Amino acid sequence: MVPLLGGRSEKRVEEKDMIAFWKNLQAYLNRGQRGFVSLVAANTKGSPGTPGAKFLVSAGGDLFGTIGGGNMEHRLIDYARMFLGETEHMPE
Repeated sequence: MVPLLGGRSEKRVEEKDMIAFWKNLQAYLNRGQRGFVSLVAANTKGSPGTPGAKFLVSAGGDLFGTIGGGNMEHRLIDYARMFLGETEHMPE
């Protein structure tokens, strides 16, 4: 996200990023590609991630978005790659 001064401008940038994320996911799905989405639904005082932060890992290895980096994100990316490598799966 490009930081801008002023609450309204900053909100527009976040909304633009959110729309771009979902459009990117839709494009992968429209091409018949599998993907893994990780979304921060909530956090606690000591936990990383901002609620609403998300990333996509495509079956081809593309990454889009972030939940804040760090160990948790790296572990989820590794898990996503393993999960996407399986031929059968169920949503978790």
